[in-house]
Amino acid sequence: MDQILYWDAVALESERLAGNHIEGGSGASRALAIARVAMHDAHVSAVRATHATYLTGVPSAPVGASPEAAVAVAAHTTLTALYPGQIPRLDAALQGTGLRGRGVAAGTAHGLTVAQELLTRVDDPGLSAWLCRSFAVDVAGWIDARAASMR
Repeated sequence: MDQILYWDAVALESERLAGNHIEGGSGASRALAIARVAMHDAHVSAVRATHATYLTGVPSAPVGASPEAAVAVAAHTTLTALYPGQIPRLDAALQGTGLRGRGVAAGTAHGLTVAQELLTRVDDPGLSAWLCRSFAVDVAGWIDARAASMR
């Protein structure tokens, strides 16, 4: 299972179920941007990609950490913060990923670190505006390209 595409679908369903009312937030594009940037930065820092994370100061994952676990936990952590009324459904989605094996514990810890760092910064108005712009252009394109490559 591709964790990025799976959690993108979970995020979209979370927004649909919220009925366009982000619990504690200000809109669908902001919530999707937060979840998608968390997934992107968790993945990029776990695979040691040649391009940078969006957030500054994101540590690299430990060697051997599962990028899939990092993505899943980063998405789960941000979505539960944004949609606290959906925690049971989001917990079930995380359990449904079936992540097991070598590197999952380290990937889980890394995804949690990335998501928590992003969540500590989202109330900064400049960052929120930047997140929405990044989501609209870069991150959405990254996810769309990934989906196209899976076909």
